[in-house]
Amino acid sequence: TPAEVGVLLDERADPVDVTATVIDLAVRGYLRIREEESRTLLIFKNTDYILEFPDGTPDARTLKDHERTIYQGLRARAVRSNTNAPIVRLSTLRKQFYKTVEDAQKKLYRVLVVDKYFAGNPQKIRDLYQGLGRIFWFGGIFGAVVVPHFGGNALNALALGVGVALTGGLLWLFGSAM
Repeated sequence: TPAEVGVLLDERADPVDVTATVIDLAVRGYLRIREEESRTLLIFKNTDYILEFPDGTPDARTLKDHERTIYQGLRARAVRSNTNAPIVRLSTLRKQFYKTVEDAQKKLYRVLVVDKYFAGNPQKIRDLYQGLGRIFWFGGIFGAVVVPHFGGNALNALALGVGVALTGGLLWLFGSAM
């Protein structure tokens, strides 16, 4: 799916991957996307997108897990329009759809791990590196400050502590890119 390709390219399940899923669902006939413009204050245009669920859509059980999560999440927020077709305005999703998106992102990572594109969830691996970086950073500072107070060689403790803290700082800083 387009979302899977997007995650494979940058190892991140971004909102753009969710958008790609919505567009792919429209291409495959699960929904239609309409653009609606309205004027505000006579000179400004406001653009909204309407997702419409037509009758006779394909069976959602054939969708992959992350696609089904997005589809069902949209469908659950649909209201009846003048034509009696269920619709969702994109503008109404801003503050309520994020949990569905997070769930779909987790499922997207999971399917790529199961299909052996990744050895593990890339987000969890990034979090692990950043966590280790924080531990080393704080541990290095702690070692440089505390060890000399317990009779250790101050210069050696400082050198080791600074080295460990710098290594930890780099892991912490660049862990999000791992």
